[in-house]
Amino acid sequence: MNLAAIDLNLLNAFDALIAERNVSRAAARIGVSQPAMSNSLSRLRALFGDELFVRAPQEMRPTPRALELAGPIGDALQRLRAALAHPKEDFAPESSTRLFTIAASDNCDFALAPAIAALRRHAPCIALDIVASGKATALDRIDEGVFDLALGRLVRIPQRYLSAALYEERCVCVYNRDAHHFENGLSIELFVACPHLHVAHDTTEFVDIALAAQGLLRRRAITVPNFALVPYALEHSDLIAVVGERIAQRFAALPWIGVHELPVPHEPWTISAVWGKAQDIDRGVTWLREQLQKACTHL
Repeated sequence: MNLAAIDLNLLNAFDALIAERNVSRAAARIGVSQPAMSNSLSRLRALFGDELFVRAPQEMRPTPRALELAGPIGDALQRLRAALAHPKEDFAPESSTRLFTIAASDNCDFALAPAIAALRRHAPCIALDIVASGKATALDRIDEGVFDLALGRLVRIPQRYLSAALYEERCVCVYNRDAHHFENGLSIELFVACPHLHVAHDTTEFVDIALAAQGLLRRRAITVPNFALVPYALEHSDLIAVVGERIAQRFAALPWIGVHELPVPHEPWTISAVWGKAQDIDRGVTWLREQLQKACTHL
């Protein structure tokens, strides 16, 4: 194929269609009209000699050929965006005033707060903008150059991204010491009998699955929007909550908070940093990631 004959805008349209699986949303994503996106799709089909996207009940489903093209085209566009947005230049942390934007899940940014704060000891003039974000949104914004890194329990990451493990996490139970004593341990029956404080959008579905397998169900008495509220919701109540172990360690500094092993067996999971291949040429992002990895070894 003669590259000189390819309109770069067509590749941008293809990338948007892969991400959105919908002509209207893909058009909005890159700021063109729906007819213009439909025209781009027709030209793409002619260019590659393949339907690329076929109609399905809920989406425009990519063909095998489209999926084959998605990685290389997405990677090439991401590198191009990064090259245009960030000149390849040295990064001096001690004098840099750069703003880094990090996407992080709620439990992750809470646990990583000490590590993130430690960055300022090495780079006192940088600014950090930590944004709560789900996986799909975070990856999209990395593609667009909005986020420098995404942090969290991120699995099945597309090949156009790179990742590095930061630390392992598991869950424990936190409770009010005055309301519960658990001298004889926390049995699964007692665990179920207690009213539960639930954090919206947490990662404790495995608890409910394990309980359901035994015909048990925990009662979610109160749901709060984030982990920061957990210790204060427990302060004058008989609620218990399931949280990550590193969050629990921070909560345990409060005199009324107790921590107990979870009576539901589970495997630990990995908290990772994810970035685009294009960010590998960005020395500032490389420094940021390496500093987080170093700091996390002491968590």
